[in-house]
Amino acid sequence: MLIFCEPGNVRKLWDDHYDSLSQDYRKQYRCAERVQNMVLINIRVFLESMSKKLSDYDLPNVSAHIDLQSRGYHEVQEEYSINVENEDLHAQDSLNPEQKFAYNEIMRHVDENILGVFFIDGPGGTGKTFLYKALLANIRARGLIALATVTSGVAANNMSGGRTAHSRFGIPLNPYNKSMCNITKQIGKAQLLRKEKVIIWDEAAMAKRQAVEVVDLTMQDITYEKLPFGGKIMLWEVTLDECCRSNISFFAIQRVDSKFIISRAILSTKNESVDEINNKLIERFFGEQKVYYSFDEAEDDKNNLYPIEYLNSLNVSGVPPHYLRLRTGCPVILLRNIDPSNGLCNGTRLICRAFQQNVIDAEIVVGQHAGKRVFLPRIPLCPSDDEMFSFKLKRKQFPIKLSFSMIINKAQGQTIPNVCVYLPESVLISHGQLYAALSRGISRVNTKVLVKPEKTFDNDEIYTSNVVYKEVLCD
Repeated sequence: MLIFCEPGNVRKLWDDHYDSLSQDYRKQYRCAERVQNMVLINIRVFLESMSKKLSDYDLPNVSAHIDLQSRGYHEVQEEYSINVENEDLHAQDSLNPEQKFAYNEIMRHVDENILGVFFIDGPGGTGKTFLYKALLANIRARGLIALATVTSGVAANNMSGGRTAHSRFGIPLNPYNKSMCNITKQIGKAQLLRKEKVIIWDEAAMAKRQAVEVVDLTMQDITYEKLPFGGKIMLWEVTLDECCRSNISFFAIQRVDSKFIISRAILSTKNESVDEINNKLIERFFGEQKVYYSFDEAEDDKNNLYPIEYLNSLNVSGVPPHYLRLRTGCPVILLRNIDPSNGLCNGTRLICRAFQQNVIDAEIVVGQHAGKRVFLPRIPLCPSDDEMFSFKLKRKQFPIKLSFSMIINKAQGQTIPNVCVYLPESVLISHGQLYAALSRGISRVNTKVLVKPEKTFDNDEIYTSNVVYKEVLCD
C-alpha cells in the first residue's frame, strides 16, 4: 500500500492497523518497544526490496539500541538465508559433458579466487538454467554469495533468489554513456555487491549495451577495483546459434483449462498486433466477465488542457489499458515488479480466478512460485518514457494485460510448449528478437510462424525479406 497506493495519511494508516500488524510479535515479546521495532523492521525489509526507505514515509523510527539489523544489511542477510535445495545441490551429478566442463571451469575460478568472465551459449531447452541452478547451489553451499540476475522479470522466477538486473543494480531506465547505477556506497545493495562472489546474468543478450556498461562502471566504483565488473566472476547467457525456420500455421486458444492456455502463446513484434489478437480471443473466451476502468490524470496539466476522455483513449506501451476486460480463467501478464521475492515480477504470467472491486484474485502459473494464489492491487502507473507526451500521464489501474498474445520481449526467460510467431507485416526485427521468439518453444514442430507476405519472391521457400546486411558478417 505504501509503494503503490499512495495513502494520504500514512501515520493514521499505521495507528489504525498496528494491532493487527503486531499480533504475532506480541505473542513472542513482552517489551512493547521491541514489538514495534520488529513490525517496523519487517516493513522496512519490504520497502528496501523495492528501493524505498522507511524514512520516506510518516512512520515511527526504529530504536537504534533494539534494531536487530543495525549491524548488517538486509540485502546481505537475505542472500545468506536463501535455502539451498538438495535437488539443486546434486544437480552437478546429472550434467552432460558440455555442462560439466563449464561447471568445473567456473567452480575452479570460484575456489581459486580467479577473475573470469564466462559466456554460456545454447538454444532454449538445452539446460542452461539447470546449469545455473547447480552453480548457484554449490557456490552458496560454500558460504559464498552468488547473485542470480536476469534481464526479464519472469525469468527471475526460474532461479532461487533471482532478481531483474534493474532491480538488482538500480540501472537507470534510460542509461547513457558514462552514467551510473542508482547505488551509493553506503547502502545495502553496495555492501551486497562487494561481498558477492559470482553474478549470473541470464538473458544478457537482450539487455541494452548501455545497461551493461553502467553496471561495469558502478561495480568498479563501489568495489574500488579498476577491473572488469570490479574483479567479480561474471557468467553471461548469450546467443550465438542460428535461428530455425518453421512451417507456417496459426492456432487459436478456446479452452478454459489453465494448463492448456499457459502452454500456448502467440508472439508478435508490435503492441497493436498483440492487442488485436487479445481482444478477439477474450470475445470467444468463456467465464464470468469483469471490466475495470482506469483513473487517469495529467499531473502537470495546470490549465486543464487534456480532458479525461482524451487521457482514457491513450494506449501506452508498458501501461495497462483504460478499458481492462477480463474473464475468470483468462491468462494475464504482470507489467510491474510488485513483490519479486514472492514471484510477482514484471513479465509473470497468471490466471485470473476471481474479481473484486479493488483486488484481483489470481494464480501464478510460471516459475518456482507456480500454483501460488495472490491478490493484485490497483496501483498508479506512469509511462517509463518521459518524452512520450508533453505532460506526465498517471493511470491508476491493475498492472496487468491479457496474455493470449504478447510482444516478443515479454516472452524472454519462458519456455512455452506451443508458440506461434505472428508477423502481419514486414518489420525490422533484430536477431536477438528473432532468437527470443523462435527459441521459446520446446521443439521446431511446435513453433509456428505466420507471415503475411507483402510481395512475391522468386524462391518459393522465402516469405519475407531478410533485412540483415551480409557485409557486416564478412571478415
